[in-house]
Amino acid sequence: MLVKLKRKFITITMTLVSFVLLAILISIYVVNYKSMDKSTTESMANTAITILDKNYVPENTFVNKNTYYTFIYKVVNDKFVYINSNIDQELKSEVAETIFKAIDSSDKVSGFVKEHGMKYLKLVDPYDNNERYVAISFVAGQLELLKSLLEMLITAFIIAFVFIFLIAKFLANWALEPVEKAWYLQKQFIADASHELKTPLTIILANLKILKKYNNLTSAQNKWIDNTNDEAIRMKDLVEEMLYLAKGDMGNMNINYSDVNFSELVEEVLLTFESIVFEKGLKMEYASVDEEIHCIGDRGQLKRLIIILIDNACKYSEQGNNIDINLYKKDKKIFFKITSIGNIISEKNSKRIFERFIRDSESRNRDGEGGYGLGLAIANKIVENHKGKIRWEPYRDIGNTFIVELGA
Repeated sequence: MLVKLKRKFITITMTLVSFVLLAILISIYVVNYKSMDKSTTESMANTAITILDKNYVPENTFVNKNTYYTFIYKVVNDKFVYINSNIDQELKSEVAETIFKAIDSSDKVSGFVKEHGMKYLKLVDPYDNNERYVAISFVAGQLELLKSLLEMLITAFIIAFVFIFLIAKFLANWALEPVEKAWYLQKQFIADASHELKTPLTIILANLKILKKYNNLTSAQNKWIDNTNDEAIRMKDLVEEMLYLAKGDMGNMNINYSDVNFSELVEEVLLTFESIVFEKGLKMEYASVDEEIHCIGDRGQLKRLIIILIDNACKYSEQGNNIDINLYKKDKKIFFKITSIGNIISEKNSKRIFERFIRDSESRNRDGEGGYGLGLAIANKIVENHKGKIRWEPYRDIGNTFIVELGA
């Protein structure tokens, strides 16, 4: 849980800071791009006006460093006719053709042809709207500057991202250190308390067994002993469940992975529930597409998983109804599906049924059949240990379906 909390803290921090940082860097690039676009457009317009002057004489060298190599073409019958340039040279035909195609395909007043480092600007004679011109300038230097700026901003973002990640990780560890200590002490206490309670409970059950052997007990006394024995057994089960979860939380759980015949394991567990199903007047139907479905896992844990789900279905199924169990393999995944009718889990509680001490009731009071709300939490833990998934689905608004997905 703490690992997930740390990851969530780091993810939220990184997401927020990254968005802010990205917005700043994008703003810097956009401002520079627009500034360059504006300055080149103004320079091109001024240069074009100068070149179009009848008295203009082309120069071979630049006096003004803000002046670009500019070529003026007149649009005549949708064709581009060379007029003049400020270096007394015409664009190469192949370059000019590429730029003319870009101009024809765009409705914008200006634009870039980056492959040749050129920018075009559409002009209209202010004295004659029918006279249209196109100014083409060589702005490769400005485009290269923008490219360098973009690379620098991307590099800055990556460095900042890594730096912020390290800071966020440090802050997460620092902020959650007291919580981590408290969590560890709590789990240690639960594990120790559960372990210490096992011995006295075992003694109580042994003593109750001895008391039952006396023949001089009244029916009332026998009833008291039976009730005490039942509650002691329930308490022993609770302690063992709490100890199991505590070991899992503290990473002390021994998992022995091996090849497990899951089909055989399901059938083995079903045999132990035949009498319970008969006594409750239930019908259990089992269907398996493949009789030899294998997986890699801990046989003991997987058996416990199956027992928990079938036991849960038996407890909360109504008399006379069916419990349908399906086992099949699909896309290299094993699916164990169990459906029971009766006592449907509400949508409100369905999101929390795999939490500890959560039962589908507003209170945690136990009834004659129910447990302590740890069964599904243990099932979830077992599935997590096997890198699988477990989920609940409503069955036609009259029952519940639990689906376990494991790797084959």
